[in-house]
Amino acid sequence: MGLGRARATAVAALAAVALLGGCGDDEETTIEASTAADEELAAGIVAELDEYNESFDLTSLPGDQQAELAPIVDNLPPAGGGVDTLVVSGGVVEAQTPFAADDQGEQTGRLICGAIYRRIEGEDPGGHRVLGEGGAVLADCAPEDANFP
Repeated sequence: MGLGRARATAVAALAAVALLGGCGDDEETTIEASTAADEELAAGIVAELDEYNESFDLTSLPGDQQAELAPIVDNLPPAGGGVDTLVVSGGVVEAQTPFAADDQGEQTGRLICGAIYRRIEGEDPGGHRVLGEGGAVLADCAPEDANFP
């Protein structure tokens, strides 16, 4: 199977994870929004993140895809429940989390960026980011994060 097809299958598998959503943990994300439109965007992002809280059985995928996706799938629940505060101003989103600035924190940050970009509609002001422990930047979000990994 070609790399492009494998990546498409991987993205489809993660989309299936999102469709399974629902549970979530009891933590609430605080929303700080400048306008009603910003508040609506933040609520949409929280709903998107809530979909990360279901586990996914990777055993239905080929071994190479299991190996590629396992670390990312393991980060879905932390990404789903780990945003402490969403600050949205002028359509620019900053997600504040408690995650360490390490490889796992970066992957989790990119998953959060994916949720942000899947909810952006219309003109994107850019500048979205995910912060971790001590205000460290875990991820500067980019449109391609909507399809991460």
